[in-house]
Amino acid sequence: MGFGICAVLLGGALQGSVFLPMKFTERWQWENIWACFSIVAYLFSPWVLACLLVPHFPQMLWDVAPHALIATMLFGAGMGCGALMMGLAYRYVGMAIVFAIVLGISSSIGTLVHLIVLAP
Repeated sequence: MGFGICAVLLGGALQGSVFLPMKFTERWQWENIWACFSIVAYLFSPWVLACLLVPHFPQMLWDVAPHALIATMLFGAGMGCGALMMGLAYRYVGMAIVFAIVLGISSSIGTLVHLIVLAP
């Protein structure tokens, strides 16, 4: 129980401070900040972490069916477009309202899709 509470508190603190570095780059244009974030978060970090944490990662990719890789890439591209649109929404609407709406939608869809697919 204690580990779970600590994990939730740590996750909340990290989620709440995710945009803190943007305060220190006030002279940058929004596009520059979001490009740096996207390159590190969506391109660099996943590959580095996969190579470090998954044994025989390159060989594993060769063993995966091509249609599964294509579907994964398409969903990844969709996530990237969604992140870009979320960043634009932050700029024009505001961080608090966009974050609340996006988390609500993703929680609802993430819950309902599993219920519909796994237990129709």
